[in-house]
Amino acid sequence: MAAFLPGKFLYLATPRTASTSVIRVLVDKCGAKDIRPPHILRKHIPLQGDEFVFTAVRNPYEIVVIDWLTTGGPWSKKGPIPARRTLLEHVQRWDELHPWEGFDRLFMHDEVDFVMRYENLDWDWAHATKVLGIPQHELPRYKVTTGRKPWQSYMTEKVVRIVNHRFGHEFEPYGYPLLRTGRTV
Repeated sequence: MAAFLPGKFLYLATPRTASTSVIRVLVDKCGAKDIRPPHILRKHIPLQGDEFVFTAVRNPYEIVVIDWLTTGGPWSKKGPIPARRTLLEHVQRWDELHPWEGFDRLFMHDEVDFVMRYENLDWDWAHATKVLGIPQHELPRYKVTTGRKPWQSYMTEKVVRIVNHRFGHEFEPYGYPLLRTGRTV
């Protein structure tokens, strides 16, 4: 998904980063177009060159856990319990399950003007609206994940190794610590 207002902004949605909330505000309050699917965006959107291009990121370990809980794990509504995957099975099949997802597939670092961090979303959203010169509408809360343990409690050494391999190059630019295997998570 993306929200696009020619000459003003392009917001590239990253799954599990409150992107539905951001897009709803940009579409409903600012008149942006809601564009899908995101993996063809950069090639097909007629940018005029002066748009503020922004996106959001979230700790990759947390994204993997939430994605598993809601789409293939214990909270999934996709079939009987035996059909559900373990977290390890989920991360082993990440590219198959999400062929278009991943920070590196949605945007390039040098093509965005600003990256909001989910962990600082209120402050970063305020900054983005200030740069855009639009009123700061409160972000609605959609798909709120409640009642779960901290993401660290789901991690195993194998899961950490796979997530590090798949997303490791994305940790440092956004200040996320890369967990080391061989220690308690």
